[in-house]
Amino acid sequence: MMHMKLRAILIIGLLACCLIAPAMADRVDYMDVTYSEDQNGEPRALAVHLDKIVESDTSDKFSPAKFPADKYKFIALYYRLINPSNKSVYYEFNVSLKDQANRYFYSDVALDTVPAEDYYDRVMYFAVYRNSTNLQLVWTDKQIEPPWFHYETVIPIEFQDVTPTPSATAIPTSTPTPTPTPAPSGSCLTFLPLGLLIGSVGCVGILSRKYISGR
Repeated sequence: MMHMKLRAILIIGLLACCLIAPAMADRVDYMDVTYSEDQNGEPRALAVHLDKIVESDTSDKFSPAKFPADKYKFIALYYRLINPSNKSVYYEFNVSLKDQANRYFYSDVALDTVPAEDYYDRVMYFAVYRNSTNLQLVWTDKQIEPPWFHYETVIPIEFQDVTPTPSATAIPTSTPTPTPTPAPSGSCLTFLPLGLLIGSVGCVGILSRKYISGR
């Protein structure tokens, strides 16, 4: 009876695991691009390296009450601010996301003072609607010289499903077969035939003497 109950519990557990919908796996756009100039070839205040942008269905950066996971998905932008100059630079990294319906999603403007010949690694977080598609990164920057006009750089985002990296499989190696080691030249085995010969001659001599004395 106890075995039947345990079997029933296991079956119910397996069915529950099969029926529960799995969470959406992270999707990534490995951008890996550096912007040091604007569209006109003029230098930016800082060089900005966009590393990657990750889309997830959960986030610990947003309140679930304000941004429920059934209505929102979450974006994390990983980037680096690079200051190649010989003086500190104050910089405002102003980025938003735009979807197919021209809806904009904002994050806090990143304010940093990057020391001379140094860099900062940063992450910026966004919450966007679950039905948002064709997301674009809209980067608003300004000229470093008067009249300090603002301009936009629009970067399409192309997410890809994250595929797990296969773990290395150990290649089986054949077990070495022990090979007989030849006896060294100083071994007693070398004298074994000679000893047998001498012993045989001695036995023949003893038997011959007994035969003669018996006669």
